[in-house]
Amino acid sequence: MQTLQFETAWEKTISPEDRLTITNKFAQIKYKTAQGIVLSYLWEAENHLGDLLITTFIHNYDDKPIRLTDTNVAYIINKQQIAHGIFTIPEAIPPQTTMPWTFIFSDKNSTDKAPEFFIKHE
Repeated sequence: MQTLQFETAWEKTISPEDRLTITNKFAQIKYKTAQGIVLSYLWEAENHLGDLLITTFIHNYDDKPIRLTDTNVAYIINKQQIAHGIFTIPEAIPPQTTMPWTFIFSDKNSTDKAPEFFIKHE
């Protein structure tokens, strides 16, 4: 069974409202048999630099911890790629754990390589 875990920095900085929203959305997820890593969309925003911020759940359905290092992630809306970039998550995600994460898509982390993971917003 999946458990919800916040990354160390999030524990110190997340607002009570966002924590409640994330906890409620996690409680509503109907988990199916899945393997590996799955990214699921939560919400999007834009920062003061015009970067696209996509908040997701990173689901680790494996029975071992995973670490995302220099991982190519694409953001897709209705089968159209909107943004992509290379990301590193500083902490390993334990087995059977879901962790919220915000991917910041900017020109600085853009790449032409094929995506390894997709955030789908449909």
